[in-house]
Amino acid sequence: MYLDDLLTIISDLHPSLEFFYQTSKSGPSYPISKIQVEGDQCLLFTGKKAKTIAQIMQLLGKLKSAHIPVYVYLNNSNKKAKVFGVQINLEKGQAYTL
Repeated sequence: MYLDDLLTIISDLHPSLEFFYQTSKSGPSYPISKIQVEGDQCLLFTGKKAKTIAQIMQLLGKLKSAHIPVYVYLNNSNKKAKVFGVQINLEKGQAYTL
């Protein structure tokens, strides 16, 4: 997934939804706590406290025209994973990248 696509998808979500990464549909979820744009890629880092949609839009909203790939880094791994989509859980008030 590219950054401009991700921002378009989450722009209509409720601003207080928290953002997580989930390795599979039934797998554990990891809070996205840090976002970094490095030249030709956007990196999402997992941590202890999840960022909200409002915080993400505030940080990245000006980059809507940025057609760069989005990757997630898990804290316990040096590997980066591509983001392929977004899943929403309204009961928990969370959005997940997959």
